[in-house]
Amino acid sequence: MAARLRGPLNVFPNVESMSLAVARAFVSAAAVYDPFAVALTGGTTPEPLYHLLATTHRSFIPWQRVHLFWSDERYVAPGHPESNVGMARRALIDHIPIPEANVHPPNTVLTDPEESAAAYEAEIRAFLGPEPRFDWMLLGLGEDGHVASLFPGGEATKQRERLVVAVRDSPKPPPVRLTMTPPLINRSREIHMLVTGASKRKAVKALTEGRASPWLVPPTLWMERQAANPAET
Repeated sequence: MAARLRGPLNVFPNVESMSLAVARAFVSAAAVYDPFAVALTGGTTPEPLYHLLATTHRSFIPWQRVHLFWSDERYVAPGHPESNVGMARRALIDHIPIPEANVHPPNTVLTDPEESAAAYEAEIRAFLGPEPRFDWMLLGLGEDGHVASLFPGGEATKQRERLVVAVRDSPKPPPVRLTMTPPLINRSREIHMLVTGASKRKAVKALTEGRASPWLVPPTLWMERQAANPAET
């Protein structure tokens, strides 16, 4: 049986207060690790956090030693509206003094997604070593309990050797994606999961009870109150 949530469960009245708390956690971690290897997530949930890191918290972060990767990416061009990298550039990267060499997006314009996944894994190993370990992993949680692009029952959730794989049958569009796998995600020093919206309550409950994403090392969970049952928090 999967372990229950071991990290802190933090519930906030709104997205703004949640994002502020996570921004402060990011600043604290950035002061500890050198270099500071971070895996970002996509979707709309982290946008307020990225905005805070690019504005009010920008001057407290040593961007010269921050290195950004992505836990998953849709297999679209970087300028596509669905691109996680594109969203992070618009909300964060374009507004901070981070060297371009410190930004490590996956290549999503190759013909073969598997080739792209292998190349991204090689880049991660080249930077972090043969047993790569991220300092700070940011994740979201889908209504169906998916994390990164690891969907319940999908073959990628069972991967124990590869660190990055292609997903060709995502139940959410676009269907083709790249995703980090459980071995790489779970090796992270810190795993922070952001959850917003009442539609996520069932997924949160399943996660905290060890019934969802059984492969995932229970992370620090940052949650808007709408995503929780007020009677249980």
